[in-house]
Amino acid sequence: MRTFLVAFSFAITLSVSAQENRGVGYATVAAAMEALRARGDVKISVQDGWTIIEDRSAQAFWSFTPQGHPSHPAAVKREIVSRDGSLFIDMSALCEASKAACDKLMVEFKELNERMSQSIRAQGESSKAAPSSEIQVESLGNDSFRLVLRSFRSRTVDAGQEELLPKAREVCAGKEVGYERYEFETIDGVSAGAEMRPLVLKQDIRCGVPSPRPPTVSTGNRDSSWRPTPAQSQLVERQTYAFFAAKDGRKYQEAYALLSAAQKQTIPYERWSSLADDFNSKVGEVRRRTIKKVTWYKDPPNSQPGVYAAADFSSEFDRAAAHCGYVVWSEQPDGSFLLVREEQNFLDKASEAKLKPVDRERFRSQFGC
Repeated sequence: MRTFLVAFSFAITLSVSAQENRGVGYATVAAAMEALRARGDVKISVQDGWTIIEDRSAQAFWSFTPQGHPSHPAAVKREIVSRDGSLFIDMSALCEASKAACDKLMVEFKELNERMSQSIRAQGESSKAAPSSEIQVESLGNDSFRLVLRSFRSRTVDAGQEELLPKAREVCAGKEVGYERYEFETIDGVSAGAEMRPLVLKQDIRCGVPSPRPPTVSTGNRDSSWRPTPAQSQLVERQTYAFFAAKDGRKYQEAYALLSAAQKQTIPYERWSSLADDFNSKVGEVRRRTIKKVTWYKDPPNSQPGVYAAADFSSEFDRAAAHCGYVVWSEQPDGSFLLVREEQNFLDKASEAKLKPVDRERFRSQFGC
């Protein structure tokens, strides 16, 4: 059996530079697969027979060839790293097939990385070309205001309301923000040369009296008319903040108690609490937790029948430049909700300081922060 180790680096700015061949960190493809599967903090999926493992804590993405592939067994590891103010895709691979098959696999992944770099660069150029957003504030009396947003960045009401949130908080001067009625207008060009038009969102807010927005319901639900009850919406929001408060306060047993039985089987308490404590040590004290929106699912495809709620969030920490993600809750027979999934992405301030402004925006856009 021949084993080939290769390493490349692809800059998102489209330049390519050679890196020291560090390998993938495992002696064999099987050892890499076994070690990663044993971890509880990675996301594992199968796409067209390929096993894809996402290690978000290290910004690393693993691709394992399927049975019957010419280069099987092979593992390709790609990492997003920052060097000299630019983002790079570092790629290393361990291939145990013939040299010809391994060489072909590397060519395919190099082309894939180049296309990814071009796509991200194009998005960055597009965002740089778009005019800045404008926000006007009109007082309506009784601690109520109308915010008028003209944005080329946001294309939906949800995105526009999220873009308005910092200004709404500024206007409310420390009081809670309640979103009320709104009007919007957006025109999307169809032809290639069509002029870009902004989203115009007129959003009324009330300070000190938070008003929940109507729930977002997945368009993939079998029953398109189904909606969660106010009690369900309030419980999920209250429980999400309680989960964050327990984790941030290092009350790990309280937080872990909110996980479903399946989650507890996947990751034991000792491992889960160790990961949570390590994260808290990295990011420092929490400043703010915000639920951006909650999307509801009723009997979704490829899942156990039931009611699920996915809460998208963003956070502010002392030593984190960006932090966001989502938690998914599953309704239990007694009407309670338990956590069945948690995903988070963060960028520390030291790494952010090395990035160019456009690369910072690319990171936030890519991970939804």
